[in-house]
Amino acid sequence: TAPTRKGYTFAGWYKDAEGQEAWDFVTNKVTNDVTLYASWLLNKPVVNPIDDNDTKISGNSVANATITVKIGSTVIATGKADSNGLFS
Repeated sequence: TAPTRKGYTFAGWYKDAEGQEAWDFVTNKVTNDVTLYASWLLNKPVVNPIDDNDTKISGNSVANATITVKIGSTVIATGKADSNGLFS
């Protein structure tokens, strides 16, 4: 069973902390103590579709994440996701 981590997707076990050399449970053999490193991918937030008439943006992110809304490089709003990762 793969491990879980809130806000992340498990990407595999690696022999090195940098995640460059994957551990293959079929071909790699344990002959001594071995340290394996879990690799994680940050889940990207989901922003619900909007159009020109909308005045509110909502979606799902990581719990308590800071949400920044930009037009180009200009910040037009910020907010905070709740404990479930929901924001509006």
